[in-house]
Formats: sequence, C-alpha cells, structure tokens
Amino acid sequence: MRESASFWSRGVDAAAWRESSTREVDREDARAYNRFIVEVPSRLKCYWRLQTLLAPKLQAPQYVYFATLARFLDRTPVWLDVGCGRAIVPEWFHPTDLVRYQRAVDRAKMLVGIDDDEKSLRDSGLVRKVRGNIETLPFATGTFDLVSANMVVEHLQHPEPSLLEIARILKPSGILVFHTVNLRSPFITLQALAADWLKRALIRLVESRKDEDVFKAYYRLNTSSTIEKCAEAAGFRVVEIKTVCSPPMTWGLGPLAAFELLIIRLLGWEALGALRPNLIAVLERAS
Repeated sequence: MRESASFWSRGVDAAAWRESSTREVDREDARAYNRFIVEVPSRLKCYWRLQTLLAPKLQAPQYVYFATLARFLDRTPVWLDVGCGRAIVPEWFHPTDLVRYQRAVDRAKMLVGIDDDEKSLRDSGLVRKVRGNIETLPFATGTFDLVSANMVVEHLQHPEPSLLEIARILKPSGILVFHTVNLRSPFITLQALAADWLKRALIRLVESRKDEDVFKAYYRLNTSSTIEKCAEAAGFRVVEIKTVCSPPMTWGLGPLAAFELLIIRLLGWEALGALRPNLIAVLERAS
C-alpha cells in the first residue's frame, strides 16, 4: 500500500537533489547515482534557487521518518512493516542516503512485510512477505520487537481494533513507528474533502501514479489528539509525535512554487507547527 502516500508527504527534496551533483558517492552508489542524475529535470533549477532562498532547511518527510525508524533498527529487531508496498526504502532517495538506510534495514534480525494488495506484494523485493489485513494479523502474540507503517494509517477504517492487533503481536515494550498525514493541516483537510475523481487526477498529475495504486483514505487516526486517545485505549504509551513539513506540490511550476514555499516557511514557526501536513509517531507497548 506504500504507493498510496499523499502527494503532500512526498514531493521533491531539493536540498538532496541539488547536492547530488557535488557530493561524493562510492562505487556502491554509482549505478543509482547515474539513474538519479538522468531523471533530474531542468525545471528543477528554478525550484532549487527558490527553496534555497525561501526554505533552505526543508526536506522530504520520508527522510525524517527513516531517521526516526533507524533509531530502533540499532537494536537488531524482529520487525514487521505494515502496508509494505513495493519497497521499504524509497528508490528516489539520494543514492548515499538510499544505501545508508538500506544498510540500517539490513540490521534487523528478521524483516517481514504485510500488505493487503496482491500486486504490490508481488512486486516487492522482500524475502518474507504475507498478504493480510492489519485488523487480523496472522502472527502469534508477542512476535515482533518493532512494527512500522509508512503512509498507511490514513487508510484504516477501524483504527482502534488495528492498534489493538498491533499491540498484541508486539513484545512488551515493543515499538510502533508510523508516518501519516496530519488532518489539522489545511492542505490535508482540503485533500480529504475533495472528490475522489479530483484526488486521483491530482495524484496522476503530480506523482504519475496509476489509479490502481491509489487507495481510499478515511483519516481516522490523523491528528495528534486522536493518536493519543487510540494509543491509550490500545495499551500504548506515546513516546513522540512530531509534525513535519513537505516540499511543495507546485515544485514543477517554476516561480509559482514561491507562494507555497512562503507558506512552508511560515509553518516552520513553532506556533504554527500543529498545521504541518505530516505526522510521525512513536508508540511503545506497555510492559
């Protein structure tokens, strides 16, 4: 289900792309690096200049999510990725980061992916993968040390039973890390209210994704307060919930991206932090 990620959670990480022409990459990165450079369109030059001027510290939320997840991979966990999709680490990461996070993933004692979409599972490179539903996970109680979900929980129709099921298959003090959209963001609220045909058209335009890779979202676990309430009911302790900005959806529209970058700059202020379009949560199962 990974391909269902909101277009507000992805976008272009211009800082990483800009550095791609000057950063050293080792031989292991070379093939990915060459593909990466070929795919960078010339229209990004204008966007790079705008982001450097207006939002120099902006980066894609996927980088923040993986930096958070990597903290728990040092423990060599038995790990379940829910809604694993086609790949754990996004292929569009800067080659150096792609290799670094893939090495972090490889530290897991065991990694299992589960997804309800048969086509995504078929295309996944994971060795251990299972087709299944998050509300009835086909694993014994206390199996995993770590569970992750990257742009998945917005699709949960029944979040509380899903969290209870995740708590069941986690060991005591096990960790759940997830990345999702923030319904308190005006951008995400508009997206949630938009008609399905409009959402699909925008996703096709911005991300070049097919309709078959777009899944219905319910947004029932998509505010900090809802996460806290459902986590407590499921026996979790909230370790951390942070809000994160996204690169602009208008990155490919030249100077028009400046307006959205100014909004993103405003969202960098702590007073407006609750309105950022992404949430990254870390929950710990009670001992």
